[in-house]
Parts: sequence; C-alpha cells; structure tokens
Amino acid sequence: MLDENLPLRGVLHCHCGNLLSGAPSRGRHGGWYYYYKCKSPGHNNISAKKAHEQFLEACELMSLTANEVKVLKEKAVEGVERHHAEEQRMLKEKKAQLDNLQEKLFAVEETWINDQISKDTYERWCSNYNGEINSLNVEILRLGKQETHLFKLLDRNLSLATDIRGLFEKADTVAKQEFVNLRFDRNLYYEKGIYRTPTMFDILSRNHLKMSEKCLLIFEKKKGFPIGNPFGWSRRDSNPRPNMV
Repeated sequence: MLDENLPLRGVLHCHCGNLLSGAPSRGRHGGWYYYYKCKSPGHNNISAKKAHEQFLEACELMSLTANEVKVLKEKAVEGVERHHAEEQRMLKEKKAQLDNLQEKLFAVEETWINDQISKDTYERWCSNYNGEINSLNVEILRLGKQETHLFKLLDRNLSLATDIRGLFEKADTVAKQEFVNLRFDRNLYYEKGIYRTPTMFDILSRNHLKMSEKCLLIFEKKKGFPIGNPFGWSRRDSNPRPNMV
C-alpha cells in the first residue's frame, strides 16, 4: 500500500537484504511519527524524517550544473540523431519488405483466379501474408512517429537535472519509487545510519565522496554496472516513464 509519508517503503533495503516496511507510531504527546523497519529483529528501525532528509541532501549533490546539462544534452542529441539515422534505415527496409509481401499476395490472388491452387491453399497463404503485412504496417507507423517524441522527452528530462532534490520532492510516491529503482538499479541499502549502494549512474555520482563525508550515501561501485541513462528513458522506449513533476 502506498503512503506519501513512507515513499521508500518497498524500495529501500536493510543491510541484510530485506526490503524495509514502514509504519506510523504515536508519540507521547499524541503526534504521529513514521519509521522504516526491517522484519529481522535488531535490524533497521529508522526515523523516516531522518532518512528522507539524508536522501534529499544526497539528491542535492546529484544535481548537475547548467553547463553539465548543456554538454549532456549535446551528447544526447548526437545519440538521438544517430538513432534517427538507424530508424530511417530500418523504415526503408520495412517498406521494401512490405512492397515485396504485397506483390506476393497479389501473385497468390492471380494464381487462385486462374484456378492453379485450391481455395484452402489460397486462404492459408492470404492469412500468412496479411498477418505479416499488418505487423509491418504497425512497425512502419511506430518508426515514423518516434523522432518527435524522442526530442520532446530529451528536452523535458534533461532540463530537470539541475535540481534533483526539487524533482524528487515534487514527485508523487509512485514516481519517487521509480526514481530510486532506476537510479540505483534496485540496490539502495541502509546500514548504520547511512545509505549504501553498489550501483549508481555515473553521471549522478560525481559528488559521491562528499556524500560519504557528510554520512549521506556511500557508493561502492560494482564492476560492470552500465552507466545507462539517469533520467529514466531509453531511446527505444515507446512510452515515457512516470513524470517526476
């Protein structure tokens, strides 16, 4: 069950590997306080207020400068343009395949009209060709629409990277959980009062030594972890992930 007071419930791990649950607790003066808890006795029992402030401070150190965003956007645009060239090649190839299938379908129809094949054979071949033609038409339509979507997605996501703390604070609970899972590859842990992770996108980890010095987050990079895209989209995504604002 989602709770805006406990957005890390179900995505943050205890040092033992268990996902932390969370629940409110009534204080001596009647107020409610929220905690993240591990099901194993003696393990994490963390004040949600403290955990959230730590995480938000770490987010501040993940934010990029305006110049870094500019450079990243330039590189990303180059990547999108390369992708566009590949999409155009694929589009041309799919259209050629479509023309070839339509010629084959026409040939089958001619053969049946001339009584050279049975009706069952004709219907079988027509069904096969029409199925392939429909699939190709869907693929051609997708390839034709992809480019505008990519540039809009690129511009919207990268412009938010200068204020990752604000980005996280404005997000709803689902988007916050998506943020954590994507940026840390579902490997965010809490141990001895500090966050820890072996997997974090390189572009967000440039201040990881400061995070460690401030007892916010320790990043011990796992070898072989791909850099990936820190803003939650792939050039081949047909749908953007949840908006962070």
